[in-house]
Amino acid sequence: MYNKEKILTVNFMIERLLQTHFSDRVRPSERSEVRQEIIDKILSKNLHHLDSRGDIGQWLYRLIKNHLTDTYRKNRRSIIQPLEDLSYLSIPEDEHDILKEELLMDRWHQYNELLSPEKPIDQLIVRLKHEQGMKYEEIAEKLSKPKGVLAMRYKRVKERMKRNYRPNRLLE
Repeated sequence: MYNKEKILTVNFMIERLLQTHFSDRVRPSERSEVRQEIIDKILSKNLHHLDSRGDIGQWLYRLIKNHLTDTYRKNRRSIIQPLEDLSYLSIPEDEHDILKEELLMDRWHQYNELLSPEKPIDQLIVRLKHEQGMKYEEIAEKLSKPKGVLAMRYKRVKERMKRNYRPNRLLE
């Protein structure tokens, strides 16, 4: 079991490792949070350093590195695209009223043209997300598909639409 002295030593060593070896991956404002997460992990999982495995500094270094890698992967998996993904199709506020109507109609037609070559399921995902404002959880429930699959399909469709988008079609 860890006594007060050992916990203070581990706490100090984690802080030093974060400052020296992980300064490019952990901002100074986040160091105390990461340090606390590492200590919680050590205490909750009852992890112990064995002298036969090497220096305690090396053990803590591996713990921190694995923790940061796991956190990064978890954050990357949970990225959900915001509603403003197709914001390039919206109309700027400073346009004249007459031009605004033409732009609005052109953007709506172009939105439909960009969606037309996509698979029906992909069209449905984009339309439910942008036209009805549904969240991924609601779409997943409605279509009986996993949320992660929907997010990936949506991201790919969004990229294809952005690649084919022409902002100044009225001037052509």
